[in-house]
Order: sequence, then structure tokens, then C-alpha cells
Amino acid sequence: PKRLLNWVMAEIQKSLENKHKVLRDCEVGLVFVSSAKMTELNSQFRKKDRVTDILSFGGEGLQLGELVICADVVKRQAREHGIHNY
Repeated sequence: PKRLLNWVMAEIQKSLENKHKVLRDCEVGLVFVSSAKMTELNSQFRKKDRVTDILSFGGEGLQLGELVICADVVKRQAREHGIHNY
């Protein structure tokens, strides 16, 4: 999970840089879950009874929100797109 976490953080940083946003002293929560847990959360919050790669939840103030990531799905998607350095 450490390599995956580093990869996710690098992708978030690239995304922020591409949108020319400067965020200082803000927080984003990262939660890694199993496929079963992600299916449960996706069903509960989006009414879709299937696994997904990521769910996002907004926050308030300096807490921008939380990203819930299914590592199994992200790894599979990365392999499918030829990304092997996660």
C-alpha cells in the first residue's frame, strides 16, 4: 500500500497543479478499503450495488474532504492502462 499511496498522492498533486490551484494548510483524508467494503459504501451512498475505484466526500473549512479508494480496483485499472509504477 505504501507504493500505491505515494502514487495516489503524486496523481492528486498533478491534478491540482494542472488546475492551477494553490492549496495551503488543507487536509484530505485517504481511506483504503477492500472490494467488499467499497461495494457496500457505493450501494449506501450512490445506490449502485457494485465496486468502484474511488468515492469522494466533501468536507468543511480546511478539511477538503475524504477520498475512499479501493486498492484492488485501482491496481487493476493501472495494469489495464499500462501503469506499473504504483
